[in-house]
Amino acid sequence: MKLQDLGPANLQAANTLALTCMAEHYYRLEQAENAAEAMAAILQQHPHTQPQLLAGGSNVVLPQRLELVIQPAMAGIRYLGEQKGCHHYRVLAATEWDALVRHTVDRGHGGLENLALIPGHCGAAPVQNIGAYGVELGEYIHAIEGVELPTCTPFRHTREEAGFAYRDSRYKQEAGRWLITALELALPTRWQPRIDYPGLQQALAGQEPSPGRILQAVIAERRRKLPDPAETPNAGSFFKNPVVDEYHMRLLLAKHPNLPHWPSEAGHKLSAAWLIEQAGWKGKALGPAGVSSQHALVLVNHGGATADDILRLAEAIRQAVQDRFGVPLEIEPRCLA
Repeated sequence: MKLQDLGPANLQAANTLALTCMAEHYYRLEQAENAAEAMAAILQQHPHTQPQLLAGGSNVVLPQRLELVIQPAMAGIRYLGEQKGCHHYRVLAATEWDALVRHTVDRGHGGLENLALIPGHCGAAPVQNIGAYGVELGEYIHAIEGVELPTCTPFRHTREEAGFAYRDSRYKQEAGRWLITALELALPTRWQPRIDYPGLQQALAGQEPSPGRILQAVIAERRRKLPDPAETPNAGSFFKNPVVDEYHMRLLLAKHPNLPHWPSEAGHKLSAAWLIEQAGWKGKALGPAGVSSQHALVLVNHGGATADDILRLAEAIRQAVQDRFGVPLEIEPRCLA
């Protein structure tokens, strides 16, 4: 099987940070059914090159050059019916995530509405275990399908096998090993609203919560707080909210009583945005890379920024937060630089 090499290709339009990246060899996989065969053919043509897997480009920092890039291009949503108290959907990897959320809500099936308006493709969503407003994708995964590299062996993982954690999964920990081609989601038929977030409670005050109303409230909240990547290139939240133990939480509150925090399984989760803003970086820039004036967690490309510019800014922010609060920040996007 031979696929067309579309490189050299400029991937600037294929990443939401709008970083210029030239792919020497670039392939698009159009079908999930023959993905293993297609990957075997590509790797046979480039036996000594490590492939880089690119999805929607919304959570990645690309260098100025990559040798071999492979992008799943298969899209589609299929309702599989009701099984054991859940609505099941099979979704192909290149389906836009927000299109899936709206599709399920339009059918009256709740669960994903808190994850509305997150940019990117469905195939990349489990890598990061995307989450927002108290909900994580991993809760609704039934299975993940794809191809294991470099053996080009098809796989089908259960939710438990995916190793989901806060903004993490085995696919992120073992980057480059797994090409995801499809997801199977299970949305509960007995839906329960998740509106603990104060902004959602305020938006829904006096209304009976429904998936559609929550979706609209989430969209309004995200548009109010976050810059649109189509207008201001960015990769969404650039840092994870750090987690500290009880001892360090008490020390921090003694010095910073207004520090936003909430309980988590591993201790206390802190607001990275608050830490960055207090460290003086909100709205500031370092060369062509900057911090959004709308939200301190979002790093933006003011024009002409490279991966080095973005990572230099990120390191300056991390150092400032470490110096002031003694709290390390961890970068959220996948950095190929």
